[in-house]
Amino acid sequence: ALDDHGFGLASVRFICGTLYLGDPQTMSTLELVEWLAAQHITVLRAPTTLLRHMLDAIPPEFCFSELRFCRPAGRLLWSDAQRLWASLPDDCQLGHGLASTEGSLITYWQLRRGQAPIGEVVPVGYPVRDVEIHLLDDAGHPVKKGETGEIVVGSPTVSPGYWGNEAITVQKMKPDPQFPGRYILATGDLGRLTNDG
Repeated sequence: ALDDHGFGLASVRFICGTLYLGDPQTMSTLELVEWLAAQHITVLRAPTTLLRHMLDAIPPEFCFSELRFCRPAGRLLWSDAQRLWASLPDDCQLGHGLASTEGSLITYWQLRRGQAPIGEVVPVGYPVRDVEIHLLDDAGHPVKKGETGEIVVGSPTVSPGYWGNEAITVQKMKPDPQFPGRYILATGDLGRLTNDG
């Protein structure tokens, strides 16, 4: 089980503060980094590609000194994580996971400084509380451990459908046969179960 990291239904009491919306389209990458520092940002959720550009733009000695939590969005490489650690304060947490607008946070992994890389890509972690994950082949059957399959999610946070788009709803979401009132989401993402689950 995962610790409470300010995510999920049980953690709503931790969601507070001020939301700052930076616009990377109107600033250079270095201006964006400077803006983050000037706003005293403590929690950062940004696309991995943008973080790579930010790391490319800053001097080697730069530190996001006020960050306390960073969770890149998207495919994170171990080389990205190592570069991020070099720019984060010692007490900053670095997390990674899989989330969707249809199903909220699905998996989470808390990275540790000095952690040995497992392959090239950082795993997305373990299912969060009340989330069931299945990996299915093209025929909708479970794949064997170590094989790649579509990530299918069952959770009380999965949306019942897309507003005004029945065709996509029928394709991506189904009622959960085990839990009346819940839905199963076919994410379209591919995943593989590692030996440690």
